[in-house]
Amino acid sequence: MKNSIEQSLSERDKALKKASVIFEKKVINHFQYKNKALDIGTGKGNTTFVLSKYFNKVVSIDNDKKSLNISRKKVQEKELKNIEFIKMDAHNLTFPDNSFDVVTCRAAIHHFDNPDKNLSAIHRILNKNGFIVIMDFCFSEIAKQALTSLCMLREDDFRNYFTFHDYCNYLESNSFEIDTIYTYTLPRVLEEWVSVAPRNVQQRILNAFFKLDERILKELNIREDNNKHYMIYRIVEIIAKKS
Repeated sequence: MKNSIEQSLSERDKALKKASVIFEKKVINHFQYKNKALDIGTGKGNTTFVLSKYFNKVVSIDNDKKSLNISRKKVQEKELKNIEFIKMDAHNLTFPDNSFDVVTCRAAIHHFDNPDKNLSAIHRILNKNGFIVIMDFCFSEIAKQALTSLCMLREDDFRNYFTFHDYCNYLESNSFEIDTIYTYTLPRVLEEWVSVAPRNVQQRILNAFFKLDERILKELNIREDNNKHYMIYRIVEIIAKKS
């Protein structure tokens, strides 16, 4: 069981690394000003460490103390001097107006209680002509509704998945002008994805997953290999400019 879990986590880490590589090779070049950046929902720090290569200063926030401690340890090991980690709730950004050239929010917006409120605050703390980068899962309307219900069982702090049009509407209604959009796919091991949930609901989620509408299962491109089930997530990465 241990080897199976480690392998699944390794495959997840590979997917996250792929997302970081795409961010570095494609997204970074869009930014004209690279003085100060903010990464919201830093997790293990993948985006933060990429930003630190190009920006004079990177502030990285997360509300999870454990994740921040892991990231701080990595900073010490890498001897990076331009990163500051702060425990802060993304729903209550306390930075002054016009503080950052770029704000990144990658694989975090699905935890927001009120995306409009969050994006309005991000607009406030961005400099004139600053950029926001939103990266997250992207589903059809039918898949969004079904998977959102399952994820609410899986994670207490999960709030909502989104369609492509949802992302565009949130950004444009909060005075952002969409600049560039990248899409790509990332694989996930279903059993590993379910293992995040409390143990008493894991089987319930797994059973419900396989009873999803055939259109959703097709969208996720479910396949079985070596007694594990793989699904493919569509990822959207949106670069938008403050207007």
